[in-house]
Amino acid sequence: FGVDAAHIEKTGNGIDECFARVARRLIAGTSATAGPVNVAFAGRAVFWKGFTYLTEAMTNVLTRYPHVNLGLFGTGSTEAEVLAAFPVAVRARITVVPRYDNKELPARTGGYQVFAFPSLTEGFGMAPLEAMACGLVPVISDIPGPREYMRDGVNGIVVPPRDANALEMAIAGVIDDRERWLALRRGALATAVNYSWTDLAARFELLYCQRRQRRMPVRA
Repeated sequence: FGVDAAHIEKTGNGIDECFARVARRLIAGTSATAGPVNVAFAGRAVFWKGFTYLTEAMTNVLTRYPHVNLGLFGTGSTEAEVLAAFPVAVRARITVVPRYDNKELPARTGGYQVFAFPSLTEGFGMAPLEAMACGLVPVISDIPGPREYMRDGVNGIVVPPRDANALEMAIAGVIDDRERWLALRRGALATAVNYSWTDLAARFELLYCQRRQRRMPVRA
């Protein structure tokens, strides 16, 4: 837009306080003892959310790991429509929730440890950040938006978009390596608490104060 970069400040979005409370409680509590066994996805079951690649990747993961389950939240499609995309042999281990209230997500994802998010396009991308607050390790596509807060190998795993094989390998990698999953989970929780609206409001206030100081005339 022709605006001088020195006059621009970029700020992030925030998570609802219900997610921030969960993240703080998980950080303050004892370390998780169970390893990663269940994978969640939140979003509509459509191409632009990467559902085609999720289906391929998770079919292979579910086939390879008989103890792993998949939860699909907010698909917008019926259970029958969603399950039809998967082989009959793995459907019994897939839970489909077409719609839910966002505040229900912490409770709904309580039994999940990994969050698969192969979306092809996002604005800011709230779903991975909310999942991080719930203690899930995100595996996301390398796209703008979520990359604002995602650090590959620090608070999650970033894979190329439109690459079902890379998504599958990344998910399998954390299923096979509990210590790595725990380290990524700690990073994810630490990131999520920094995006509470309380913290963001304080940053906004500081930014406004700093800008106001710059505009005040200097008195002799």
